[in-house]
Amino acid sequence: MATKSIVIAEHGTDWTRWARKLRTAENVETVVLMQDQQETPEVFAKRALSRVATLMQSGVALSNAVFLSGEMANAAQRRQRSSLVRSLSSLLSRAGDVRLYLEPAGKPSRAAQRMMQALAWTVNDLTRGTGLTVLVVGASSPLLN
Repeated sequence: MATKSIVIAEHGTDWTRWARKLRTAENVETVVLMQDQQETPEVFAKRALSRVATLMQSGVALSNAVFLSGEMANAAQRRQRSSLVRSLSSLLSRAGDVRLYLEPAGKPSRAAQRMMQALAWTVNDLTRGTGLTVLVVGASSPLLN
């Protein structure tokens, strides 16, 4: 069974350092799914979730997943982001021992950091006992140094 990592990046985020870090640290292929500039958050979420499901159904074991949120901040976009993370976590919870890293874009506001932390707490509670661990990181994370 092949093992891969996956990076899901909203438009405008810097996914390259995560791809490099995962490829180097884990010595596995990293799949990157980027939101196209013209793609709505809803369409991107469907595409990303479909790709993750397809990978898992084809027998790929995922060791790490990363979700990089963009700077969009209206209420509808926050709801869509939350829905994507919760749906992604539900998929990953069936995959065994997987780490899901959540990172807000750039130098995130306190509100963006709190939103990601609240998502991580919620998802960790919902997936307790499944092997999925959700972590929130920032640009200064030791994971990326």
